[in-house]
Amino acid sequence: MPKTWPLWITHLDLSGINMISSLGTKAFAKLSDLRELRLDGNDINTLGSQSLDGLDQLMILMMNSTGISTIEGLPFRTLRNLQTLDLSYNKLGVIPGYNYLTCMDITYLYTLVNVQTLLVDQLDFSNCNEASFVHIPSVEILSIRGSEISDHLLKKLRLPNNLIRHVDLSENMIESAESGILLTLTHVVSLDLSRNPLFPESIERLLQGLKNSSIYVLKLQELGTREDYFSELRPTTFRPLNRTKLEELYFSRNNITTLSANSFVGLHYLKFLDLHDNKVGILSPDTFYGLTDLTTLKLDNNHLSDIEQVKEALKHLKSLKYLDLGYNKLTEISSFAFEGVPNLVKLVLENNEILNISRDSFGGLNDDESDDEPDDEYDAFVVYNEHDRDWVMGQLRPNLEDGDPPDFRLCLHERDFLPGTDIFENILDSIEKSHKTLLILSSHFAESEWCYFEMRMAQNHLFDGKRDVIVMILLEEIPDDKMPRVLRNILLTKRYLKWPNNRVGRRIFWQKLRLELKSENRVNRVANV
Repeated sequence: MPKTWPLWITHLDLSGINMISSLGTKAFAKLSDLRELRLDGNDINTLGSQSLDGLDQLMILMMNSTGISTIEGLPFRTLRNLQTLDLSYNKLGVIPGYNYLTCMDITYLYTLVNVQTLLVDQLDFSNCNEASFVHIPSVEILSIRGSEISDHLLKKLRLPNNLIRHVDLSENMIESAESGILLTLTHVVSLDLSRNPLFPESIERLLQGLKNSSIYVLKLQELGTREDYFSELRPTTFRPLNRTKLEELYFSRNNITTLSANSFVGLHYLKFLDLHDNKVGILSPDTFYGLTDLTTLKLDNNHLSDIEQVKEALKHLKSLKYLDLGYNKLTEISSFAFEGVPNLVKLVLENNEILNISRDSFGGLNDDESDDEPDDEYDAFVVYNEHDRDWVMGQLRPNLEDGDPPDFRLCLHERDFLPGTDIFENILDSIEKSHKTLLILSSHFAESEWCYFEMRMAQNHLFDGKRDVIVMILLEEIPDDKMPRVLRNILLTKRYLKWPNNRVGRRIFWQKLRLELKSENRVNRVANV
């Protein structure tokens, strides 16, 4: 470590082009106040047992794509405050027979007693005899994407069952998993099994393990390896989830041609359904039976050609507010084609083959918009990363809440969340009780799984009884390589406020923010044809 580095550094980024090839004993020990260390993209072959000694306050350690093939001893044993660890895209496990992460022994991870986010994507688990994560009890977010995990190995993963909320097992080799494999995930909120060669019958068997879970988001995209895997979606596929409160289901790119009656029956809480980029050409009149709470339906990039068939299928969706039928084969929009979805807010029909639109094509849509909005307990629910806490508590809160009388009441998770209540319930309740959701955008926000999850939940309310609920503040420019696609799309389509560097600019900033927070959540009906 250079002798000239200030010892009070709290965040150190050595990622990218530094080409660090080794870390000596206690390499960063003098930086005792360090909270975040980024070593991504270097060329470190071996992580020594004492390389990280002295970093007692470290909370975030990013070591993805660093070329690590050997981990000696217990290098994480002193990192008692570590909350996020990323070891993805390394060479661990490539050579069988060595004491690498995926070859029987991951015991050095067991010292991570407080880690909440563990990312081990693209590590070779194929030679693993046993890889138990149950000894890392605090993990809430676990990503093992693209790691050669088979059915046999999935049995041995032994995921922790007490706190884990988000699990990513996408891009693996899971084919016909047994129902009991997921039974321990009783508190899981989101699960991604996309891009696995799962058979239709194995999905139903696998989902049996989630029947008593807290699942909220389920991703099953681009499954199978043959085009005929999912020619028809069976009514029994999602039956195991009937007792859950599943709200978001992603089932795109699965080559489905037919959606039969009752395909989603029992999913009473479902609000978001993504079926885009399949080959759906046939809908049953009762395909969407029972989806009384559905607000968003994506059917774009399919083979739908009969608008009357679509009209019959939509009749059950009285709460629908967003409908995407773009890139299909519709040739006309008949009279009252959308009368079954009277509360529609946005309709997308782009890139069809429509030749005829009659005077009454859009008849039946509800034109009665009330100006009255329900009373809210909070003016805004604030979504921010812990690294931006000083700005939230030192700038945002006092400027909005410390007036006489106070101008605004903010919902801040560290102050206003109910103790003892599940964090998922706290987030959902806070969004429901707030007039707006205020996103504090920064590089740290862009990299946070929790912030992303809260943002997606707020997005649901764009089409769930409200329209313009999201207000965004950009604290700093976010590099393109750190910008998630969803966040980039929002920034391109929605206004946001930039935090200025000068006093005059900040005075105008606070004026604009107050106006945004007080603005009505108006519903604007939009149709893209």
